[in-house]
Amino acid sequence: MPDRAEPASLPYKAAVARGGWYWLVPYLAIVLFALTMFALVGYIDKRDADERRAMVERDMQWADQTLRLHLTANQDFLVHTASPWRTGRARKWRPIRRCAPPARSWLTA
Repeated sequence: MPDRAEPASLPYKAAVARGGWYWLVPYLAIVLFALTMFALVGYIDKRDADERRAMVERDMQWADQTLRLHLTANQDFLVHTASPWRTGRARKWRPIRRCAPPARSWLTA
């Protein structure tokens, strides 16, 4: 009947039991590689999130600046248009005729 396996039958435990700690190096290298990959993925994800946040900030600043520019232009236009009424030199308002009266249609003739 074969002997039962000792608890130290796992490769790394057997290597350590024999005094060959250098057999642990491949296992440690795999663990170190996995930890490095997890850290790298976390760093890249954080950098990407920061970049997206900065892009949203730039877009919001551009929209704010564009809105301010248009509102300032409209305000200047209104101030310029209203200046004759402030000074009392405004002409009487008359509707502007922009096109000729419609010609008679050959359907109604």
